[in-house]
Amino acid sequence: MKDAYGYETRLVQKDRFGDQDISSTLIRSYIEAGRMEDAAACLGTPYFFSGVVSHGNAKGRTIGFPTLNLYPPREKILPPFGVYYSLVMVFRKDGTQRTYQGMTDVGKKPTVREKTKKVSVETFVYDFAGDLYGEEIRVELLTFERPEMKFADFQKLQLRIQADVAAGREFFRRRREQDQEHTAERTD
Repeated sequence: MKDAYGYETRLVQKDRFGDQDISSTLIRSYIEAGRMEDAAACLGTPYFFSGVVSHGNAKGRTIGFPTLNLYPPREKILPPFGVYYSLVMVFRKDGTQRTYQGMTDVGKKPTVREKTKKVSVETFVYDFAGDLYGEEIRVELLTFERPEMKFADFQKLQLRIQADVAAGREFFRRRREQDQEHTAERTD
């Protein structure tokens, strides 16, 4: 067949993760279980959402936590609804690109009683002020923090978000330290 069609067939070994063959079924099971680190190890990159930043209901802005809003397509495999620490890549129309740390909520916003109950991906970007409406972004989910919760009022939601943001800063601090340790080990 090689001579007739100009190609060659090669057998390759399946890659493994732990004691399992890497497959779409395995990766899907990790995503659906919120095991983002395991999904990333199998994919070779973090699981992500991408799209153009859309307008939301601006409730996050009113309590001090403005978010970038994406609405994933129906066919997208979703992780459990909840809060994740994330990296946010912003691809500006002028061709520049920048990466930020973020905290992302995937879900249906049970505390905010909206008429529509579609799934949203809302990301609070650490140490950022500005308008990104209409800009292309990619939100990589690094780790699952907690399940989505319904709060009695916006004050309780705000207090929980403050705690989540603080825990996220600690997550990113530890991650930075681990990256520095790995870099030091490679240079020794």
